[in-house]
Amino acid sequence: MIRLLVLSFALSLAAPAARAQGTTDCSSVEASGERTLCVEAVLPAPAAEIWALWSEPDQLRTWLAPVATVDLRPGGMMEAAYDASGHIGAPNNILNRVVSVEPLQSIVIQVARPPQGFPTEVRELATLIEFEPVSERETRVRVSMFGYREGQTFDDLYAFFALGNAYTLNKLRDRVVNGPTNWEAAQ
Repeated sequence: MIRLLVLSFALSLAAPAARAQGTTDCSSVEASGERTLCVEAVLPAPAAEIWALWSEPDQLRTWLAPVATVDLRPGGMMEAAYDASGHIGAPNNILNRVVSVEPLQSIVIQVARPPQGFPTEVRELATLIEFEPVSERETRVRVSMFGYREGQTFDDLYAFFALGNAYTLNKLRDRVVNGPTNWEAAQ
C-alpha cells in the first residue's frame, strides 16, 4: 500500500500537465454505484499507426516502457518494466493478460501479476482500450477501467489509475508528436 501511495504522489505531480495536454475525463457512475474510470485523448495520427504503437512489441518499447512486450491474442500477455535495466520475466514487472482483441478497434486486458507491494485487488479490474478514427489523421483513444468496488483500496486504485492512465495517454501523444522516447535520457 505504501508503494501505491508513493506512486500516486509521483503521478500527482504530473497531473496538471497531463490534463493540459488534452486528456478528457469520461468516467461514470452507474445507478448501482459501480464506477467506471475513463480517460480519453484525440491523437494526431491515423488509427493504424496508433494501433501499431499498442500492438507491436518493438513499437510498445518506443513509448510505454523501455522493457515491454505483448502477445496480442486472447490469453496472451502484455509485460512491462519501467526500469531500463529490467528484463522480461522479472518478478516485479507488471504483467497483464490479454482478454480480448478486436484488431484496429479494441484491446481488453486484466492484471495477471501486479508489481510487488501493489494491492492484489487490482486483479479484479479490467481495462478496455478503444481506438476510434476521428478523421484520416486523428484517432480517439479511450482507456476505461471496470470493476471498482466500494472501499479504501478501490478508492486508492481509482485515484492512482486516474492519474496513471492520463499519463499513459500523454506518453502516447508525446510518442506520436515527437518520436520514440530516449529511455537513457529519461532515466
